[in-house]
Amino acid sequence: MILRVAQVAAVGLVVALLGLLTWRVVRHDSGAALADDIAAGKRPAAPEFRLRPIWSSTLGASSQLGAAVAHGEVTVADLAGRPTVVNVFASWCGPCKDEAPLFSAAARKYAGRIQFVSLDYQDFDADGRAFLRRYGATFAALHDGNGHASHRWGVTGVPETYVLDPTGHIIRHAPGAVGKHELQPLLAAALASG
Repeated sequence: MILRVAQVAAVGLVVALLGLLTWRVVRHDSGAALADDIAAGKRPAAPEFRLRPIWSSTLGASSQLGAAVAHGEVTVADLAGRPTVVNVFASWCGPCKDEAPLFSAAARKYAGRIQFVSLDYQDFDADGRAFLRRYGATFAALHDGNGHASHRWGVTGVPETYVLDPTGHIIRHAPGAVGKHELQPLLAAALASG
């Protein structure tokens, strides 16, 4: 009897793990398809999210985004109306430390023309806030602690950066760290879309 219960439990565990693997592959494939569409110039709509702000600085943000941050919940629809740079980061990410000052400086320079938003990926919100404070973030940051929103965007690791046009369509994607030379074409694309 005990052996039979153990066998049933083992089979149940294997089925559950296969289900989890299937779900993960399907979810990853949808993010990969999004990245492929961006690379092909198709301008897909940004996948929806509903995230809580962990950093409320909104320098250069539209009044709509500023109000959403103040309300305590931001959706992709709240990014509409202005070109937006979305940077996915984590406090534990080494390359994120190098690019954070660049994004803060760009947010100040392009305030009112481009809005910047960060997604804190698979991180504790207190650690994310400490990171933003350390690097002088001048833009809103949203908590994506479980990474679900970022995975729908095709994020496979951090950092990654996306540029949205004012209608919420993704026009550029930069996987990996962004330096000064990589940031300029992203900002130019954002300005051209507005």
